[in-house]
Amino acid sequence: MASESLQGSAIATGERNMSEIGIFFGSTTGNTTDVAELIANELGDKSAEPVDIEKASPEDFDKYSVLILGIPTWNVGQMQDDWDKFLPQLAESNWAGKTVALFGCGDQEGYPDTFGDALYLLWEQIQPLGPRLIGQWPTEGYSFEDSKAVVDGKFIGLMTDAENQEGLTQERVQAWVQELVKSL
Repeated sequence: MASESLQGSAIATGERNMSEIGIFFGSTTGNTTDVAELIANELGDKSAEPVDIEKASPEDFDKYSVLILGIPTWNVGQMQDDWDKFLPQLAESNWAGKTVALFGCGDQEGYPDTFGDALYLLWEQIQPLGPRLIGQWPTEGYSFEDSKAVVDGKFIGLMTDAENQEGLTQERVQAWVQELVKSL
């Protein structure tokens, strides 16, 4: 299949088309919802409509070979409540052969020592189930002191900060989605 533009109705890369992507997120303040919607819009595929993890079931994850999972870091490096409640159900899904990309929201100025920690906490639960991780993101342009989500000098997924860098979110999402498409 030939690749189409990101604004096309479907993006095709090799033999995999983007209708195989499921976007799941947890959100308390709405910031992660907004980023999930930006990602879906960038993918240009209506069937990849974001699903709030509160309304998801383990079977929903089985519908997709590629999963994009979004989580905000809450309080001081904690996982968002909806994800925390859903975690025990993760093992009920079949993760063999799946590809996972992560995105997170945080406040790098208010919580500089735990910026994006929930991203790692989520991956820590999913990694033993066997999926392939894509979508690592550079730390340049951020101002924080420490993050569990930084592995080998990069975030393990896209990090956004609606509190301090809202104007960069759309640009970051666009660049990240373009890189994801290349990785599929």
